[in-house]
Amino acid sequence: MKNIFRFSMYTGELGFYVRSLGDCRLGAMERQRIKSVDFCEIFWAIDGRGVFRNENKKDFILRPGWVWYYPPGSLHVYRPDHCAFHYRWLTIAGPDAGKLFAALKITPGMHCAGSCPEQLFDNIYHKITAPESQLEVLNNAFHILTRIVGGNNGSSRSGDDNIAETIKSMIDNTFTDQNFSIATIAEHLGIHRTTVNRNFKTMYKIDVSNYLKSCRCQHALRLIHSTRLPIVEIAHRSGFSSSNYFIRSIRQITGSTPGQLRGSRNLQKSDPTVQQNSHKIQQKYDCQVYLPDIY
Repeated sequence: MKNIFRFSMYTGELGFYVRSLGDCRLGAMERQRIKSVDFCEIFWAIDGRGVFRNENKKDFILRPGWVWYYPPGSLHVYRPDHCAFHYRWLTIAGPDAGKLFAALKITPGMHCAGSCPEQLFDNIYHKITAPESQLEVLNNAFHILTRIVGGNNGSSRSGDDNIAETIKSMIDNTFTDQNFSIATIAEHLGIHRTTVNRNFKTMYKIDVSNYLKSCRCQHALRLIHSTRLPIVEIAHRSGFSSSNYFIRSIRQITGSTPGQLRGSRNLQKSDPTVQQNSHKIQQKYDCQVYLPDIY
């Protein structure tokens, strides 16, 4: 692990102040210490992927362009997602720190915020140890926080487009979670599920439930054709709530059950008829599932 960081020497009476910040690179097998703290902390992903756990013990994958926020009193549980993970972190302390984030509508959990404003982090890094520079440091911190707010609210483009992109990114990152649904998205974004579906369908020409199902089916088909995992395990790893629902979904898209698809894979090289049928299945799948990088 490589973690370059600095702490503030500020001892004034402001209701909130920048406490510390850092630039951290974790190796694929490294872990951060699980801790509970009394300050606010954000993590802005730059490269790789991190897995962050919320208060309900659900894991979310944090990718570049996304920010995770832990409010005061949170249990911090995060790690790399089987790969190197590079992120910038920032903490804000003081009796009113949590109120600041609440007033800005930055809620606990994951936020789509765009590329990391590393220059702002660097500005804080060079000034944070000088107590007389705390207001200047806070100014840079406010700019960082408003970047997060801007990402949530779509300050650089229409709000509906930004919401739709956020929904798509949430699905792409979390579809393997069996408990993830349109209700989860609506709760996370603080909007009605009807609004979630309307914004997404307007931009991508498909409703949320069908896109979520498509992601799960594509992932499952990759596992069917590239692994020897049991069908039940593939259903679980692809986010399906039951193996029966998984089988029905695959049959609806391809015309064959997962077992039949796996059997055809083993015969394709030797049987021209099976090759032809497999090609038809692939064409049907391509037509019915909306995904840009279709299997």
